[in-house]
This record gives sequence, C-alpha cells and structure tokens, in this order.
Amino acid sequence: MVVPLNEKVTLTEKPSDFERKGNHWLERAKEFISEAKTVGIIALQENLSLKKDFLKKIGSNPILRDRALFVSIKNPWNLLYMR
Repeated sequence: MVVPLNEKVTLTEKPSDFERKGNHWLERAKEFISEAKTVGIIALQENLSLKKDFLKKIGSNPILRDRALFVSIKNPWNLLYMR
C-alpha cells in the first residue's frame, strides 16, 4: 500500500496531538492501579516511613485523636477507601 507523503505526516502527527491535548487518562489509570497494588504491600510492612510518605501522597489534613489517625482521602484514592 502506498501512502501519500502528506497523509503519512498527518498520521504520525496524531499521537503527538493526542498527548498535547492532555488526554493522558490511560497512563494515569495505569499509574493509579500500580500504586494501588503497592499500597497493599506497604500496608503489610512495618516501615512507618513508607506509610507516612504514602499517606502524605493520598491524603490531606491528618489529625491524631485518641491515638487514632484520621485523614481526608483525595480523589481517586477515595474509590478504594472502605468504611
């Protein structure tokens, strides 16, 4: 199949147009799933530093009351939060 040069340029430009418009939802979803898997591993470990760093990333406004930690969970992490 012979593709005219101007059509070939248009076809190669489309992926970069896609990235420029900020349509990175698939990459963000992939990253979220990977980090969600990692948080399960972190939760089972005794390393408090890793837990602290992850809570900073996914939450805000941490409150320590009666020896319990309360954190407001940011989107999209609130999808995984179970009450």
